[in-house]
Amino acid sequence: IASAGLCAIPGLPASGGAVAALRDAGGDLSAHRSRLLTPALVRQAAVIVALASTHRDQIRENHPDAGQRLFLLRSFDAAAAVHDRDIDDPVGAGAAAYRLCRERITAAIPGLVEFLTTLS
Repeated sequence: IASAGLCAIPGLPASGGAVAALRDAGGDLSAHRSRLLTPALVRQAAVIVALASTHRDQIRENHPDAGQRLFLLRSFDAAAAVHDRDIDDPVGAGAAAYRLCRERITAAIPGLVEFLTTLS
């Protein structure tokens, strides 16, 4: 599992808000460093998961070979409404936005794990 961004400045740590939101849930982002999504990462990925439809669309446009391997994370959350599948980037917002982001990501993980176990 790897993390990469479309506009990331490589090598930066996670934002303070993200670190705090994950720490509050027992997680640790201290070792995380940002990196760009590259053509090599796209080629190597069995599955590519985007948080927002704008990100998914940009990945699809820049990396047409992503094709059927590209998903929105909240599509794995059965409770997420079809019209509300984006997870907004909380950068620049307050702690509540980071918590909401964490909660939405957390809710989708069981479905994503279930999907990943079906891959051969």
